[in-house]
Amino acid sequence: MKISRKPEAESSISALQWAPAWDISETVATRHAVRPGDLDSLRHVNNATVLEYLEHGRWAWLTHFGIDKGRRIVPVVTRITVDYLREIFLCEFAIETTLAGETFYRVVLEQSIEVGDERQTAVKALVHIGFIDSQSRRPRRLKDFLEENLR
Repeated sequence: MKISRKPEAESSISALQWAPAWDISETVATRHAVRPGDLDSLRHVNNATVLEYLEHGRWAWLTHFGIDKGRRIVPVVTRITVDYLREIFLCEFAIETTLAGETFYRVVLEQSIEVGDERQTAVKALVHIGFIDSQSRRPRRLKDFLEENLR
């Protein structure tokens, strides 16, 4: 593992960033279909269900890069900002997840939900994830999480 210093203009998260030894900048996309039970009384996907879709995309991102979902050190969402851009009806959709940035203690993922064959963006989200020790309940570093959970 290495440490790299980036100019402030390049990163809104931190000038001093930990850089993993492998490329995790690839966007991971997973395809799904809306289930009838995901629809609310207006016949579109409930906003709370969208959060579940995004969570599924984050787990798929971890799996794609060979990272276990947490043993003793676990990832926890500390902040999520969601922009609902259009309704999601009964259709197929893709969840796209990309690493937007990282510091010693957290990562930020950019996620989107693209709907239909024309892949229109229905949802955009920024998800901040921290890491805690599940026994002591203390914050842990990203490096500690990866060392414990890389397969």
